[in-house]
Amino acid sequence: MVVNPFVELARDPVAALSVAGAVLALLALALAASWWSLRKLGRLAVRYRRNSHTDEWWSGPLGIGTLPPPEWTATLVVVLFCWAVTLWAVGAVVYLVG
Repeated sequence: MVVNPFVELARDPVAALSVAGAVLALLALALAASWWSLRKLGRLAVRYRRNSHTDEWWSGPLGIGTLPPPEWTATLVVVLFCWAVTLWAVGAVVYLVG
């Protein structure tokens, strides 16, 4: 059953506009998180290519030679979290619209 959004707007304007506002906010969140994470991922890739051959890069906080720098790893974790938030926002939009 296809629901006409204009009929829903006339029937219950507060609910229809609330759903429309939530969808727009979730789309803005998904777009901003995607844009930010792709920029950060590019910077991480450049830093890795420039520094991965040096011993300082792999020394890590304990000097054991297996870990990249903590700030690089933390930024990568934040990028992955942003992707998770983006996917949750897109799923919520699909749920609200569908």
